[in-house]
Amino acid sequence: MLISAIPYMGVQSTLYIIFFIMMDKSDEFQLCSFILGFKKMQFFTVGWLQAVVGYSMYFKCATLTDTKDIESRSK
Repeated sequence: MLISAIPYMGVQSTLYIIFFIMMDKSDEFQLCSFILGFKKMQFFTVGWLQAVVGYSMYFKCATLTDTKDIESRSK
């Protein structure tokens, strides 16, 4: 299940398609468990993980820039 937490395009979808093909679709419990697991992992990877990545990129851009480059560009 850790493979589905990789935030690259298509990794999570491919893994869950394979799970969906392999499971017994007549079992209601398996189907509900699959849907809930998929939505939980989607909330984590698309929601929280992307928020942390976006915040770290913003922080790097806003605070860790070299001031000498900025001063030389303004002249």
